[in-house]
Amino acid sequence: MRYFSPLALAITVMLGVLGSVIIVLWLAVSQPSLGLDFSIPDEGKGLIISAVDAPELEALSGARLVAIGAAGEPRITITSETLLEEPDKLNDGALIRAFREEQGRIRSLLSNGDVVLYWSRDDRDGETTVKVQSTRPISDLPFGLWAQLITGVAGVMIGGWIWAQKPKRLSHIFLFLTGVGLQVSAFSAALYSGRELALSARAYEVLAPMNAGGALLFGAGLVGLFLRYPRPLAPAWASWLPLPLLCLPLAREIVVGGGNPVIYLHGPIVLALTAILISLVAQWIVARHDPVSRAALKVIALGVVMGAGGFVVTTTLPALLGLNSHVSQAHSFLLFLLVFGGVALAVRRYRFFDLEQWSFKLMFYIGGALVLILLDAFLVFALSVERQPAFGVALLVVTLGYLPLRDTLKDWVFTGRKDSLPLTHLVRAADGIALTRDRQKQEVLWRDLLQREFSALSVDLAAPSGATVACIEDEGAAMIVPAVPPLAEVRLRWKDFGRRLFSSRDAQKAQDIVTILTQMVEARQAFVAGMNEERERITRDMHDNIGIRLTTALGQSDVANKNDLIRETFSDIRKILSHSDNGTSSLGDILADLRVELTEYLDAQGIAFDWPLHDHSDERPSSGVAHALRSMLRESVHNAARHSGADCVRVRIEIDEAEFRVTVSDTGRGLRGAGAVDVPSLSERGGNGLANLRRRVSDVGGRVTIMPSNETGFRISATLPFTARYIGNPLSDEGGQQA
Repeated sequence: MRYFSPLALAITVMLGVLGSVIIVLWLAVSQPSLGLDFSIPDEGKGLIISAVDAPELEALSGARLVAIGAAGEPRITITSETLLEEPDKLNDGALIRAFREEQGRIRSLLSNGDVVLYWSRDDRDGETTVKVQSTRPISDLPFGLWAQLITGVAGVMIGGWIWAQKPKRLSHIFLFLTGVGLQVSAFSAALYSGRELALSARAYEVLAPMNAGGALLFGAGLVGLFLRYPRPLAPAWASWLPLPLLCLPLAREIVVGGGNPVIYLHGPIVLALTAILISLVAQWIVARHDPVSRAALKVIALGVVMGAGGFVVTTTLPALLGLNSHVSQAHSFLLFLLVFGGVALAVRRYRFFDLEQWSFKLMFYIGGALVLILLDAFLVFALSVERQPAFGVALLVVTLGYLPLRDTLKDWVFTGRKDSLPLTHLVRAADGIALTRDRQKQEVLWRDLLQREFSALSVDLAAPSGATVACIEDEGAAMIVPAVPPLAEVRLRWKDFGRRLFSSRDAQKAQDIVTILTQMVEARQAFVAGMNEERERITRDMHDNIGIRLTTALGQSDVANKNDLIRETFSDIRKILSHSDNGTSSLGDILADLRVELTEYLDAQGIAFDWPLHDHSDERPSSGVAHALRSMLRESVHNAARHSGADCVRVRIEIDEAEFRVTVSDTGRGLRGAGAVDVPSLSERGGNGLANLRRRVSDVGGRVTIMPSNETGFRISATLPFTARYIGNPLSDEGGQQA
């Protein structure tokens, strides 16, 4: 198989299926046709002509066909067994041979051209000559034939696709053989169960062994599969033994003939089903400590019980007991899709972690249908209620009784097993993790929370995979919980101490916990960032405003003035701590107060102050801008007085419609030969005053330029808007909220 890719193998299987479908349809439409549809009456005498294809035969609709003949040929009596769907139900070799001979004679009549139909209706007999068509329209093929074709195609295509993935794996080989057996059995049965009236005896001699062989291959394949999957119960060679053992009686029948179907067909099928059930029980015992294998067995058991069990109950057991089955074998073939689908899902290990969810839904729908059918049958046959009212009553009972019961069962099955941690507990636990400063302790608390919620056997750090949401791994044996910085990614293994697999519901719950913890961690980080920002603000304000106030107060000889400055300093401290600048002062009032304050400060230092009096705007700057303006002027004047050696400080104000410019220059040393100066380069030489100044102005959307003046000294120019335009993350003017 190494020479073929999985795609090539799958395409080969598909082409083989397509070819076999074409052959079956060609054989089905190549049969002669009367253009009539027949049904079996309840009393079993003759056949009812239920529908006609040609208008000239409309008079035959509803009549009972009692015999068929041709010119110069004896009549052949028509009975209910003429349309027998599965001849093997006769359970007697002589009866089967007689049935085939009768079918052969009818088929010979149909091959001669015109036939005479003998019918009766309302105690009146009649006969009609009908021209036999050489072929049968494909639109005339019954639903049962299509149902069996669909079953066979689905079985071999699913099995072939899974086998193509790993063609050397024994379990995949047996699954493919099971699909082939299902296809052979369904296709052969489709030809004779979907006939219009009769096939040749030779056709039965070929199709009947094919049907039986396909059914036995299906059963032998399942037995061999369950001897190896999900855990090996027998050596590889032993898993092939069921195939010859089950097919040996059929081989004898093909060679010798005249046997009883109970011996070569029905008996081996029941034996195969028994072996399957025993193998499943043994697998369950062996896999008692393996949740993944047990999940596979649950899927298989669900399919086998509903599919194979349903087929045996509706078809095989009635044949063994000699009873009439009220379910068409053609329709019963669809039940095998449940078997094959369950086995294919198990071998492919598809979504084991959601097994309980979708199996419960499937069981609910099937259970609801059974309740509806049984209740309807009870009302009709036991209480003699009319069919239509009985069905309405049954549907009402199912709607009012069964559906609420489903919800109760679902709550009991999926939420009553283990109490989850309450939401309040989860929030408190996440809050505790977020507030813990010790990184190692955070990791311990996080893993402890996950372990308590899911009762996992292990909660370990996982290699970073970049997962952003919780996801299932290893068919539900493990679950990945994404990282919540600074906490790393975590892998949980074996839910409920190894008794269950993780489900998509668990992944959603884990994601909810991650979301809660992420919000808590982000809130904690925002709190710390806000606290650090507030510390920096207070530090800047103390540096820019309080220092110059106290220095001015110390230089006052007048006690009254000194006390006033100290009181104003305390007022500034309260404003700094409470950030309570409400922006009610006009620009003119703010500048006037600053001019008086800074004049007194520079006078105490023996430095001249050049700030001409002007009528300034009545525009009211926002509180943040006013605060930045005060800090900028105080820091600039304070720096000039302490560091420049100047004998004069100048202040100039220029006002536009949307902004104003404040320029502070001095006659001190400056930086000779320098152009515009970067504030950070200056702050590195000592102190944070200029850096604080630039940050404070830029925080409200202003600009700062620091450069030598035209003569000597230094010049600081700040352009400020009247309304703050925050570009950082400071407090806003309105209500202390962040911008």
